Amino acid sequence: GEELAALYEQGIESAALLTRAARRRSGSYFTPTELVELILDQVVEPHLAELPHSKPIRILDPSCGTGQFHFHGVDTDPLAVEICRRRLNEVLAPRGELDSFGGCASIVHGDALLSEKLPPGSWDIVIGNPPYGLSRGERISKSELARLKERYREWIGGKPNKFLLFMGLACELLGPGGLA
Repeated sequence: GEELAALYEQGIESAALLTRAARRRSGSYFTPTELVELILDQVVEPHLAELPHSKPIRILDPSCGTGQFHFHGVDTDPLAVEICRRRLNEVLAPRGELDSFGGCASIVHGDALLSEKLPPGSWDIVIGNPPYGLSRGERISKSELARLKERYREWIGGKPNKFLLFMGLACELLGPGGLA
């Protein structure tokens, strides 16, 4: 899991699995482990302490990649999704928490920006490092751009930036008192 994720990320970063042009097109950049730990320690942990524990806390990474944050997640890259599922299994199975978490089914292959399966207002925390694709050049295809403009017509005025759309999506997905 961890080793496979590291190889995958190093491979993408060095263009062994994805050319630089393809990486730029998809906006595939990986969150350094140190930054993940800082976000979890300084942002997520304090917020978790403030949430009521009468119900399960729902955390989503709508661009989960290989699962640096180990939460419910969505990603467009099927290989990254499989690696994320393996990492999740390695972390939760030994602690007996895999079933209560939702198992590996909580990591799905898809496009969170265009998904109708993510209920608005149902997440306590939305976290991640979304892609940075712009609508110019090769970064967003014409068909994807048309779907994004239809879905986010109130947010798009000109050329959309996927990062900004993910920020807007995070706000939509958060429940009362949620954190993005």
